[in-house]
Formats: sequence, C-alpha cells, structure tokens
Amino acid sequence: MLDVITDRRARLKQARADHAANEAALQELEASKSEASKAGREAFALWREEFDWRGTERERGALLIETLERELAEEDSAAAEADLRDRYEVRRTANEDLAKRAVSNLRKANELYIATIREAAMAAIENAAINAALPPDLEPLVSVDVLARSRPGLPRQEIGRERVWLWARSDNHAIVGDQDAVENRGGGKGLIKSKYGPPIRCVHLCYEEIHYHPAQPGERPVPLWQVLLVDPNGPRSQFDGTELRHPREVLLALDRTQQARHPGERPVEVEIVPLDRAAPQDELTSRIKEGARL
Repeated sequence: MLDVITDRRARLKQARADHAANEAALQELEASKSEASKAGREAFALWREEFDWRGTERERGALLIETLERELAEEDSAAAEADLRDRYEVRRTANEDLAKRAVSNLRKANELYIATIREAAMAAIENAAINAALPPDLEPLVSVDVLARSRPGLPRQEIGRERVWLWARSDNHAIVGDQDAVENRGGGKGLIKSKYGPPIRCVHLCYEEIHYHPAQPGERPVPLWQVLLVDPNGPRSQFDGTELRHPREVLLALDRTQQARHPGERPVEVEIVPLDRAAPQDELTSRIKEGARL
C-alpha cells in the first residue's frame, strides 16, 4: 500500500509540473499567433496543430491531477481510518488492563490510608484527653499531623549588601524610577526635563542595597482525615472526610464505611399495575368457568 501511495504522489507531482509547463507553452503560442498567421498557410497550420494539441493536453492534465488528488484523498482517508482503528484497539485493551489495576491499587491504598486515618483520629482523641490534664512541667502533646506534615516558618535571611549611588528627588529624596532619565549636571546634581511641567531637580545619593530572602510564615496542615477516597468497586466514595472536624466524627464515619462494605440482601418490593383495559364482568366469569373446566 505504501509503495502505491508513494508512486501516486510522485505521479501527481510530475503531473502538476507537466501541466504548468504546458500552460506556459500555451501562453507562448497565444503570443506567437499573429506571427504564425503572417508566415503562411503551412506555418499557421503547424501552429494550429500545436495549439490544439496543447489544448487537449491541458484538459488531460487537469483531469489527471483531479483524479490523482481524489485517489490520494481516498487513500489518506482509508489510512487514517485504519490508524484510528488500530489506536482504538490498543487503547481499549489498555483501558481494560488499567481498570483492573486501578481496582487493585485503589483497594490496597484505601485499606492502608483508612487504617492510618483511624489511628490518627484515635491519637487526636487521646492527645486531647492527656493535654487537658497535664501538670505544669509537661509540654502539650503535638498532633500527628503537625509532627508529620506541618511547614515551619522561616525568618528573614540576608544574602548580601552593597553600596550604590542613585538619583533621588532633591525635595523629598524619593528614588527616581528611571535613572537614565536624569541629566547629570555635575557636582552630584541632576535634572529631569518634562514636557508638561517644570523640570525635576535631583541629587546623587549613596544607598545600601540589601539582598535577602523574605520571612515566610509557618503553615499548619489540614487534618489527615479530610480527604475523599473513591470506592474501587463502585461509582461512589468509600470515605468522605472533607467536612469532618472532630476525630469522633471520623471514627463514626469509618464505622459506617465498614458497615457499607457488607450490605445485606437486596430488598423486595411489591408493585400493583392496572391492566390496560377492564374486561366486562360476564367475560371474566366465563374465563374463570372455562379455566375451571380445563
């Protein structure tokens, strides 16, 4: 298939080149028509023969180009569809494999995370009870989340210093934003010319430029249980702690999650649906008697 397409593309390229050359020859023939008419009957007959042949070749070349372009478009479309079908099959198989692995991986991850959440909630309850009765010589217990996931604050840290000379306004010593706009007048004095008002007088002053890392505040972590765990075996969540605030709420939610994993038998309900049309009483009686005889 590739050889056929490649050959067809080469033929199309050559057909376009031949068609362009033929068009150029026709233009030259059009320009030489008057001269051919002056050269006599035989010369004009030769000109006419060449012109007619070129005209026929124009029609043939245009038709050839149109045909090759259409065939190439069909080949490209078929190749694109075949490629899409191949990608479809590969992706479908990969999706099925990923779905199986996702269920297994989510189940393992949820079991581990839920066990950690339960331990963290129980630890928070015990921490609160102990901290409420601490003697003065003991520091309060720090929560698991703070120990594991908090980010301490950072103080300002100086990197380096250097002295620089900058232009400033002479009236209030405010540093000029565009230093290049100041015209140096010598003696540590400068001037900024303005189209809309009087010039601004400036002075050259020495400053100390300090490079530093700014201070950063500490960050407390959100509780470990405030997460949403998707159910690997169903469309819902297995555990949703995003709105839970107290560790006792977390333990209750975990217990409900454990119970939901072992649902009971499906319920049975009764529905009474009326018939489309009511049969006459005598017809019903006749059917009952006929059924009794059978």
